[in-house]
Amino acid sequence: MKTVRIKMICVLLFAILNCEEKPIDNHIEKDKTKTGDALNEELYLTTARLKFRKSSDSNGKVIKVLEKNQPILATFRMKISHTINGKKGYWVKVKLLEINKSGAFSKSEKSGFVFDAYIRKVKLQKAEKINYLPAHCSFPNSKWTQKLYNCLEIFFLQKHSKLFKRDKEKLIVRLQNGRELVYLNNHKNTRIYHLNAFIPKVSMAIVNVALYEGGWKTLINLKTGKTINFTDDPKFSPDFTIMVDAMFCEAHCETKFSIYSVSEFKLKWSQIPKNNFSNLIWLNNRTIESKILYHTRSGYSLPVYKKMYRFKNKKWQTKYEYF
Repeated sequence: MKTVRIKMICVLLFAILNCEEKPIDNHIEKDKTKTGDALNEELYLTTARLKFRKSSDSNGKVIKVLEKNQPILATFRMKISHTINGKKGYWVKVKLLEINKSGAFSKSEKSGFVFDAYIRKVKLQKAEKINYLPAHCSFPNSKWTQKLYNCLEIFFLQKHSKLFKRDKEKLIVRLQNGRELVYLNNHKNTRIYHLNAFIPKVSMAIVNVALYEGGWKTLINLKTGKTINFTDDPKFSPDFTIMVDAMFCEAHCETKFSIYSVSEFKLKWSQIPKNNFSNLIWLNNRTIESKILYHTRSGYSLPVYKKMYRFKNKKWQTKYEYF
């Protein structure tokens, strides 16, 4: 009898030890245990001094303390919300976007976590406006189209017919000394001329020169006949004594930031920018503000900080400021 009981116990133990659990559907289990949402390196700025932690926990090891307005790239947001110091939010996995003294961006490969109640998303950049162009020629997202060029030329030809004339493929610009400058379209070599603007305050005309790839703006002093080529539309100081030729170019043009005198077309100061910028604004006759942009993976250009150009102590100086 003892032998039978021992055998039964052995059989039961063997069955328990070799019992296999039912396989779990990995797909369903993955959905049930989802921890958060992936983010495509969205750009944020910190709104206060913030701890950059190794894990998504208020007790997680602090890697470093981030200063206010530190640019960060969000890659993942945790699913469960938390309340810390009375503020509700989520833990977000981020990478740091460092900016060196010259203004160049450097993306850190080290990841960590921050609490998103203390960060704000950077908004999309709006297109800048050029104050001397007619409002009815503003076509959304088509600054470089043939439609815009034609609109601008027709407007200025009609308004200033004594100064400008279109004769089929010829654009004729009359100077104040009686001379004429003639710009002849060359379709074979793809060089097309359009009158883009006339600025009476400084007696200046702007002619757009369009090539198959790229182009430039030719500025004409109607008093002297002197010309200069700009990469983009000039940005004039409020008193129209200084103008800026600025463009960040990716192909078929020149990256530059140059300051000229309006009267003589004389170069006063120049610099080659290391990062994309937009929305140049003259704050006064001696201060220019530009927004430095960061290109996201999704193709958007987002402003990260401001670069200030100031004329001080008889020279132009630069300074970086966060928004």
